[in-house]
Amino acid sequence: MKIHPSDFLLTEAAKERSGHTRVVEHVDSCAWCRLRLKAILSHQWERKPPDYGPILDRSFRSLRRWEVEYASERAEAPALLSRLLNMPTGRREMILRNHRRFQTWGLLEILLSESRERVFDDPSESEELATLGLELARNLESSRYGIERIEDLKARALALIGNSRRARYDTSGAEQAFGEAREHLAAGTRDCLERAFLLELEASLRRLQRRFADALRLLKRAEATFKELEDSHAIGKSQIQISLVHYHKGDLDLSIDVLHRAIPLIDRNLDRRSLFFGWHNLINCMTMADHSILEVQAMLAKARPLYQSFPQAWAQGRLKWMEGRVARRTGRHQEATAFFSSARRDLMAANLKHEADLVAAEMRGVTR
Repeated sequence: MKIHPSDFLLTEAAKERSGHTRVVEHVDSCAWCRLRLKAILSHQWERKPPDYGPILDRSFRSLRRWEVEYASERAEAPALLSRLLNMPTGRREMILRNHRRFQTWGLLEILLSESRERVFDDPSESEELATLGLELARNLESSRYGIERIEDLKARALALIGNSRRARYDTSGAEQAFGEAREHLAAGTRDCLERAFLLELEASLRRLQRRFADALRLLKRAEATFKELEDSHAIGKSQIQISLVHYHKGDLDLSIDVLHRAIPLIDRNLDRRSLFFGWHNLINCMTMADHSILEVQAMLAKARPLYQSFPQAWAQGRLKWMEGRVARRTGRHQEATAFFSSARRDLMAANLKHEADLVAAEMRGVTR
């Protein structure tokens, strides 16, 4: 956590540590918050308060020991992931079920992180990684990691499976995965961040289904969690998703207003991809809303280095798409057609058929 938790969160963490791991980890490293926690607990007693120092110190020593062990697991995880993915597909789940060296929290974390990243380039591979993560979660040692925490990770894996299926337009498969994720989350620590993670991914499915009111409701719940935690970066990411819902509803002006608030909140060092989509969605909305071409060109020039920092086809296709719109608006029809044609090829290569069809329709409009 980058900020000090509120008194309410400190009190809740003191009551039930398992559901507030981020707060406990923060208190472990913050002497000021340890003093605040002692003071808060003291005020809850009318008689002379007991000395919580030894209890807290033991808890923090335990946390430090786990931090060392988790750090070791995370350091080994990239090599384990490489070994796992170099195995034949049919052998991977067997290894996760039977070999203790692979049954670590660190490997599970990196599997799920890779799944989330690869959904943009290859949703099928993303689902495969999340499915491996789910199998690994089922084989983690509960006495070591805790049953409820493992349930949280099962929920996260299933949420990523649902998101991968949503990216492939498999809405029924996504519904099934999200439903299972909710069941595991209910059996877990009830961590508010895990819940918000699931809400955001499920909102993407509702948006695809054009259930816009449901999508906004889910995103507002996630945003409320991030506001309570005063996590501005996460608030910005939620607002980018909210702007997309308004865009698909056809309310371009509202989408633009939300994006203007969201983009400054995104931490470039934490998540360049979210920043990319924030800028791309802003430029896309501005071109569709017929904003001044000079304003659009200025925005595109400002965002071009960010576009170019992603060499993948899904990013370059989007850049050429916007370049084609600018060329069309400025009367450079031959250039516009070339940009659109190249954008369509890139988007098809990235398995983004819906976007490629939209570009093809705009290209036909130029040549008429």
